[in-house]
Amino acid sequence: MWRTIALFCAAARLHAAATDDPVGRTIDPLRVGGIEIGVAAGYGAGDVGGAKVDLPEILTYRVKGGGGTAARLHAGIGMWSRYQFVAEAAWMSGGRSSADLGNGTAVEARANAVVYDACVHIRFPTGSGRQFVPHLSLGAGSVQSRSDTLVRFTALAPTPGLPLDAATQVRQREGSFAPLAGVGAQVYLARKRVGFSFEAKSFFPTGTSHTPFVQMTVGVLTWVR
Repeated sequence: MWRTIALFCAAARLHAAATDDPVGRTIDPLRVGGIEIGVAAGYGAGDVGGAKVDLPEILTYRVKGGGGTAARLHAGIGMWSRYQFVAEAAWMSGGRSSADLGNGTAVEARANAVVYDACVHIRFPTGSGRQFVPHLSLGAGSVQSRSDTLVRFTALAPTPGLPLDAATQVRQREGSFAPLAGVGAQVYLARKRVGFSFEAKSFFPTGTSHTPFVQMTVGVLTWVR
């Protein structure tokens, strides 16, 4: 059995050498047409999920996201030379916030965002084995800001026959176009069809929230052809 395993490993090494793969990978992840998929998690910072809540003749309130957990899925395909086209879907938490607006009015809000984007990675492989590959990301996407806001009203001077407290729930959904730019790197393990990714991206939404926010993630990836 061990002899069979040793022969298999030797054959794999010979095949890798024959296909000009310097580190023994079965598929070069940087080749044109190579398909890569990955999953990552991290942190979002800035005005994530921020939106404007408008109750006519009652109040106007700006929900400001505070940042929090982020998760991301991506798929990429190698293009000509050092370029890779990447499509991504991400969820980012905007956290919770509360404010006392005075006159018996208080607000509690929870925000998050769903992001769909497409970008090009300009890759800069280093070393003869091309195992460490920094990249620059440029692209654009759609930021779906979502907030749930609870507005409470408390009568400071109770009126006979009227309730002392009242509340209303406001669910806000807003989509906006967002250019993006970022930097990152991939580390491809020798003799394994697996790697790790590190990335930080800034989004610049054009909706009611014009405040940029940042997504920082670490993940694992593989390539399928």
